[in-house]
Amino acid sequence: MSSSQTASSRHQTPEKTLLKRLRANQGALLRRNGGWHVLSPDGTGQRALPQKSAAAIAKLCAAGAVIEGEDGLFRPVQGALAAVRNAHESPLYRLLSADGRDGHFQDEHLRAAERLRIDFEKAHLSPRVTANYAPAEATTSRHWQMSDNAVARLTDGALAARQRLHDALEVVGPELSGLLLQVCCLTRGLEEAERCLALPRRSGRAVLLLGLTRLARHYGLKPRLRHAGPSQIGHWAVADYRPEINPATSPATHARHQT
Repeated sequence: MSSSQTASSRHQTPEKTLLKRLRANQGALLRRNGGWHVLSPDGTGQRALPQKSAAAIAKLCAAGAVIEGEDGLFRPVQGALAAVRNAHESPLYRLLSADGRDGHFQDEHLRAAERLRIDFEKAHLSPRVTANYAPAEATTSRHWQMSDNAVARLTDGALAARQRLHDALEVVGPELSGLLLQVCCLTRGLEEAERCLALPRRSGRAVLLLGLTRLARHYGLKPRLRHAGPSQIGHWAVADYRPEINPATSPATHARHQT
């Protein structure tokens, strides 16, 4: 093995190795019974991954390199290697790396955060960071403006993403949604988000955990809480109450109404 190959293999992280295998085999990831499985391209075969692969998959989801589809399978996206290469710039990635001690942030939290970020970008709400050199009056000579109604499809997709984003933030509530926007969508650190929202110092971690937990339940990534008792109270009664088959026509009830 040459020195360049040795150096390249030395810098291969578990998430990069897993991502390259998924892209090479055109496979997908499936979460089942608390573990991860790799599915073959035709979906007929699957192989269980070791438990330690869960951390690498969570980092790929946080970096946006692997995205959950409508069928519940996780597949790599285009440009995923670049996303993993720049994953250390994501505050969510840093939270995941630093959270190994207490384990409060789980895979479901990062998947919920990634889904929120994707809808935010699809809604075209990301702030522009470069100058716009497009002419003030767009011409109709460009092919993309005249072909197959592309602008209408883009507008429908953006509106649908905005509606999904609005629904998610509405469920989370105004007390928690602000920090989710700052950290998940605008990729700001916790300290910077605390200053922008005038939150007490070192409170952002707890607020973010609460917001991501509620967001994960909204997306169906975590089970909803259910009360141990009955969901509705059908009737209040005193200790010596005895139900009657037909209280409206009962002689005893009729006599009580007459007195």
